[in-house]
Amino acid sequence: MAYDGERYYRQHAKPVADMKDTMGAGDSFLTSFLMCYLDSAKRGDDGPETIERALDFAARFASTVCGMEGSWGHGAPISE
Repeated sequence: MAYDGERYYRQHAKPVADMKDTMGAGDSFLTSFLMCYLDSAKRGDDGPETIERALDFAARFASTVCGMEGSWGHGAPISE
């Protein structure tokens, strides 16, 4: 969910081809949304379509992160 002060936006999750780990997916979503949105806003494109496009980009990026082990490309052993 996103809110621009006037309107709420809803973005559904994207499918994950090979789920491994969700660590880092939320951070990746937020960061990629902001980078995509701010890049467009710097060029004067900051309307509702820009928010929707940035949310879609962020959801796709976060889904790829879920296919990585440990969000760094490798897991870490956990001693019990």
